[in-house]
Amino acid sequence: MNDAQKQILRKMMDKDVIGKRHTLEDTLKHCLQRKDRGKFNNAIKDLCRQGYITKHRTEHGMSYTISPCKVPEIKKLLEL
Repeated sequence: MNDAQKQILRKMMDKDVIGKRHTLEDTLKHCLQRKDRGKFNNAIKDLCRQGYITKHRTEHGMSYTISPCKVPEIKKLLEL
């Protein structure tokens, strides 16, 4: 797991974006450091593919949430 993916997951865990709560794609982009913003699309795709997050289409754009069953695994990865 690379730094961009960890930053995204940490932001989502800090804001408690788990299950029914979701956050927009633009909000997640701003949580990355400037040097990692180019890696955002690949990081999101990898996290969705691995099952850590799920995406939902809303009228405001794409939004993402953490899968509740992956929370313990994410806490171990982020050492929370």
